[in-house]
Amino acid sequence: MSQPEPRQTEAANRLIDLLLRSLLGPLSAAAQVRFAIIEHNGTAEATCYTVTNSAAMRGRWIGVSPRNQPLSHWRDCEPALLAGHCVVHQPATGLTDPLFGFLASRVSSVLVCPVTSAAGNLMGGIFVVWDANDRMPEADALRNLMAASQRVAAQIAAIHHLWRYDASAARRDARHRVLQHA
Repeated sequence: MSQPEPRQTEAANRLIDLLLRSLLGPLSAAAQVRFAIIEHNGTAEATCYTVTNSAAMRGRWIGVSPRNQPLSHWRDCEPALLAGHCVVHQPATGLTDPLFGFLASRVSSVLVCPVTSAAGNLMGGIFVVWDANDRMPEADALRNLMAASQRVAAQIAAIHHLWRYDASAARRDARHRVLQHA
């Protein structure tokens, strides 16, 4: 499938950024939120992931958005994500944690929630990140954040579905108009 037009991509990314920002603030007290999409690189098998969208609290550093990272980084949380569940990951001690590409010295916890397609396939993940000095929500507050993250994930999946459908429909309509005038 060919790529959507640049203005559609820009509009979709603005909407996704807005959705990610909705997960920041009093609900989560998180430092940042990221959306990563699983890429297939022209094959049926998923091969890597790329962070496409990020949002951070004012004064917080988003950092570099990893591109073309191996899916093996998700190995610890993959069973939960494939089952449609959010999972909390706490980076191992040390200088870095290869899982998701965050610096362990800065990150204390990461809530990972699946983004699934309408067909139920895992297409990406939402990463809610707390820095070392942040306090992660507990009990009901954490469950509420997980529910909000899953709603945002569903909306992101819908945006991707419509974005790709809209782009393919526009190309199909253009081809139809060309054929009518031929």
